[in-house]
Amino acid sequence: SQQNKEYQVYNHGEIGFNSRQELARLVNLLALGEAPGLVIFYDGVNDIYTHCPKDAEIPGHGEVETIRSALNHSQQSRIFIKQAAHILAGHIVQLVRRSVNYGRKNPGRVRVCATDASRANLVAAILMETWQQAHTLVEEAGGRFVAILQPHAYVGSPRLDHLGEKLLTEEWGRDAVAVYR
Repeated sequence: SQQNKEYQVYNHGEIGFNSRQELARLVNLLALGEAPGLVIFYDGVNDIYTHCPKDAEIPGHGEVETIRSALNHSQQSRIFIKQAAHILAGHIVQLVRRSVNYGRKNPGRVRVCATDASRANLVAAILMETWQQAHTLVEEAGGRFVAILQPHAYVGSPRLDHLGEKLLTEEWGRDAVAVYR
């Protein structure tokens, strides 16, 4: 780090990763013999974005339904390879779109955490369990684990005037309040 020359800092995250994907990355790094010093998980927002839509698989990630649909429709390996290439290309386009429109209303997805307390509790419980598993893995490997719940624009009373434009929908905000409580 530029602030402290004693630390070597590595960012192993990816845009849009939720806590379960971070846990998978951690497992892979440990399997490769990476020795953890201090491991920080900074989560919450993507877990809500990924798991609060009604059709979301829990735990999972945002592309589960796209991949499942492609697999169900491909009967031969030739078709599968074409579908996989199409999904990959589509995924790249989606990543670019998400970076521009992150959090804006997606009319095709109904969000349910705000109206379904059991769903909101499940999303929160999975986040906490994921952090607990990461904590155990890191500590057993001799490292130190820190989990940080990301701030959310609709939780608390943050200053938002510097954002200039509303980045989040109220519906997503209600989900955040339900999960973060």
